[in-house]
This record gives sequence, structure tokens and C-alpha cells, in this order.
Amino acid sequence: MKKPRLDLSILAFSAIFALALIGCGEAPAPSPSRVAAPTTAVAVENSPEIPDYPRLAFENPLVAFGRMGDFETRKATVRFRNSGGRPLQIKKVEPTCGCTSIGFDTSRIYAPNETGEIVLSFTPKGQGSQTKTVNVISTDSDEPLQTISITADIEPSLAAVPRILQLGRIPHGEASTADTTITALRPGIRLQKVKLSGDVGSGVTATLSPVAPDPNGLPRWRVDVLFDQNHRWGWFAGSMLVSGTIDIDGQTKPVKMNFAVNGSSEGRVNTEDSMFRFLVVGSSAAIDRSIDLRRSDGKAFRCLNATVVGGGSDGLAATLIPLDSAGLAWRVDLRGRSPQKAGSFLGEVFVNTDVTGEETIRLKYGGVVRR
Repeated sequence: MKKPRLDLSILAFSAIFALALIGCGEAPAPSPSRVAAPTTAVAVENSPEIPDYPRLAFENPLVAFGRMGDFETRKATVRFRNSGGRPLQIKKVEPTCGCTSIGFDTSRIYAPNETGEIVLSFTPKGQGSQTKTVNVISTDSDEPLQTISITADIEPSLAAVPRILQLGRIPHGEASTADTTITALRPGIRLQKVKLSGDVGSGVTATLSPVAPDPNGLPRWRVDVLFDQNHRWGWFAGSMLVSGTIDIDGQTKPVKMNFAVNGSSEGRVNTEDSMFRFLVVGSSAAIDRSIDLRRSDGKAFRCLNATVVGGGSDGLAATLIPLDSAGLAWRVDLRGRSPQKAGSFLGEVFVNTDVTGEETIRLKYGGVVRR
């Protein structure tokens, strides 16, 4: 069993998706300290004239939680008033990330000068300075879309090196390992579980074991990831969640840390890259990428057909092109248009071959659509 060399092409592309797997809006972590009480922002002043339409006026559109632990959940109440001369309805209150949940009744109508409250619950993901936004859509004809901002400085409970487990290129049929060490940054932490998810395949397992404490006596753990010899051909990427509890202020609360796991496995059929990497593209932009397949032993083989599946596959088609008359090399062309919707897209091209044990070659494709 050996550790493979690091594949820089996989490292370059996986950076686009790794932050999404690891956390939501992470920044460099501050050193741990005591959690501070939330602060407030400057209030909004209303016009002395009452307009002849509904107007949504927030008393304070900024929620500043200050320093808080990554295991905490904080709540805040944002007050507002209908400062217009017509009834007001708030139709939607939409957080822009999964860190925030909302308590609000959108069916209620607010008469002129009537006040109301929006209750926010914030559970951070990741660490460091964070700013989140909540969109508020109302019948205010002057400003139908307004925002509530949430700021916080998230102090981590755990530290780990590395946070991205790169298994690199692994010869098909061989095993490989990767590991990471996690250190507790606060007392009272116990890590108990590790779970793999995403497209890592059935041949990948992870184990969590305690190791010697750090010089300050805080506990540490090691996570070993094993990629066994029965893994499938192709590029893989997923996430690993390590979870446990922390005892603080007489309470037991959950703690967790996310990791990215990726790599590539190839056998007798080889390629210079097992993924079509589109990086950042426009909406409905033209796409044209190709990957060449060859056998490592130089023998002829046949590619029988290719099928595109997954995100954005409706606008894409794969074509197989023999590069010589002897069948020593084949080109897989992926052409079409990117999805219209902004955001990341990821899928696969299944190539069927006549190579025993490698009848299905799985080539990934992915990128990010920006408008």
C-alpha cells in the first residue's frame, strides 16, 4: 500500500468545490477567546412625510453578533414599521445561506404605522469573519427588496491539517491512504464519529482514533482514509464529516468539522485528465472540451458508446472519435451549452469499452455558471 503522488490538476479544480464542502463562507480563523455579547447598529430614520403607499422601515437592518463559538446558535429580533399610508405585506423573508433560519408569518397585513418583528436564528458554518444576508420582499413600491445583514466573528473549536484530503492518481486495483490530525482548541471536546458522503465510491472508508494530546494537554485525533483496491475507474470527490460534543457552561453541545476528499483512479485505460474542467463559464455559453483515452500497454481497444448524465446534461452531448485506424487512441468530445441557471454544475460521461474489468470509464465534468 502506498501514497500516490499529488495530482496538481485535480488540486487546481477541486479548490472551486472544496470550500462548499468544508464550510459556508470561511475566512482565516481567529485565536479562541471568550464569546462576546452582540452589538447593534445605527437605526434607520424615516421621512417626516407619509407617502401614499406602503413603506417598510427597519429599526435596525444590521444584526451584529460579534464573537461567537462555532458550536453556538444565536437568535435576534429585527423590528420594523409600516411608515407608509397604505397596508403593507411582507411576502418573503429569504436567507441566502443555510446558516440562518427565519420565524415570520408572511400572510399578515400591517396597517399604516403598525410595527412587527422578524426573528432570526443563526448557526454558523465555518470560522472567521462572516457576513450573511437575508432578503426581505414586500409590497413597498419604492423599495420592494430590502436586506438584513448578519455579521459575526466565528471562533473555531477544532483545527486540522490538512482540510482537503488529496489521494492523487491511484493505479486501478491498488490501495491508497490519506490522513489528517484534528486538535481541540477548547477543553471539554469529545470526537466520536466520522462519515463519508458524496461521490467517493463504496471502496473508501474512514476511521477516527485518539492520539497523544498537544503540548497544552488538549486532545487530538487522527482520521485515516483508506481507498481500497476495489474502487472504480475515474475521478471522485466527496466530503468527510467528523462530529462530537463539547461541554461548556454546564451544557453539552454538538461540534463538527467538514473535510473535502478527492482523487482519481486509472487502470489499463489511461487519460491525461479524467475530468472536463470548465471552471467559470457564462450562462448558456458554448462548451467544447475533449479527453483522449489510451491503453497503458499500447494495445488496441474499442470505445463503444458515450452517455452524458448529471447536472446540465440536457445541453451537452458526447462523441467518440478514433484517433488512428488501429484503435490505439480515442477522443471523447463533450460539446453543447452550459446551464442557464447560475451556480455550480457537475456530471459524468460514461464511456463503455471492450477492456475487461474496465468496461465503464467514468469521466467527470463540472464548472460554475456566472451571469
